[in-house]
Amino acid sequence: MNNILVPKALDANRKGRLTFLQAVGLMGWVLFGTFPFLAGVAMFGAFIYSLITHKFNDIGSIILGAIFNVGFAAGLMWMGYLIGGRLLIDMLFGQVRQIEGVGMKYSGSGGSGRGKVYYYSVGQMNFQIPSYGTYKSLHNANVVLAYYLPLSKTLVNLESTYSITSYGSRGFQKLEEAERNAKKK
Repeated sequence: MNNILVPKALDANRKGRLTFLQAVGLMGWVLFGTFPFLAGVAMFGAFIYSLITHKFNDIGSIILGAIFNVGFAAGLMWMGYLIGGRLLIDMLFGQVRQIEGVGMKYSGSGGSGRGKVYYYSVGQMNFQIPSYGTYKSLHNANVVLAYYLPLSKTLVNLESTYSITSYGSRGFQKLEEAERNAKKK
């Protein structure tokens, strides 16, 4: 399923809002991040419970338990936040930002044998694209208006404004000049 090219949501995105259907499409990542976060909370809770019920024999075991258990629990909770927490916060606020520029597709190899990782760059921003099907459907070398969530930098919609190749480089320069003149007025 393509979660980025959503023509029905363009009107709301232009007004700076995320639609309910776009939020539902992003819930998979939030749920995926919930698992390590809840595992960290459970580990931390188990440590606190052990302190309350006096399961530790001496101060050394308390310190050792705090270092390993709490440290590992904090790491799991941080990983959950990075995977889905920022996205959840963006979804709760429902704000969408936009950036205009030339849209370019590129891919790279993922670390530790993950395969290919797909990216889409607009202006100075780079967005990671979650699936190859979505990556294939994105505009390449077009001037686009990209809509994204501000905290997680997740691309949620894309609108092609015009093609560079259809105008040529001189036509593109004329369009940029016309935009600058319009902004001056």
